[in-house]
Amino acid sequence: MRKSTIVETSVGRTKVINLTGEEVGTTATTYADGDLIGGKLTLTDACLEVGSEATLVSVTIGDLDKQNQPCDVIIFNSDPSSTTFSNDSALDVDDSDLPKICGSVSVVATDYADFADSSVATKTNIGLICEAVGSDDLYACIVSRGTGTYTESALNIKLTFYQDF
Repeated sequence: MRKSTIVETSVGRTKVINLTGEEVGTTATTYADGDLIGGKLTLTDACLEVGSEATLVSVTIGDLDKQNQPCDVIIFNSDPSSTTFSNDSALDVDDSDLPKICGSVSVVATDYADFADSSVATKTNIGLICEAVGSDDLYACIVSRGTGTYTESALNIKLTFYQDF
């Protein structure tokens, strides 16, 4: 179940979107560099309304398999519906969807903190401004930049946005 938290301030509010391993959709496989990890992710209500902006503040990835693999988190301002998002296949963004990319966040191996059998990586102070187009949702995907071997539902992702009023 997707969980989100909202904290309001006088000029905007913070929204945290938590996507579970099941929602991310890893499968028991070894991913190659450039492979899509899971599928297209819908960031429901990431912006307050159509045409409003949200600033991506931080990204946290929980890795239940302690693979500590680098990856890119790609953010889209509207549904990249012309692109096929196939788990464990090279991501090929359709030409018509390329302008929908707000930006990407690179998570590298040194960003991970290790625990006994899991790890977590956090990127903070990102400051990526995303304007919602067509809805108040944003979209994302995760692209492998290593060769991690994950079990089913092994990755969780938390994205924190500052929503402008």
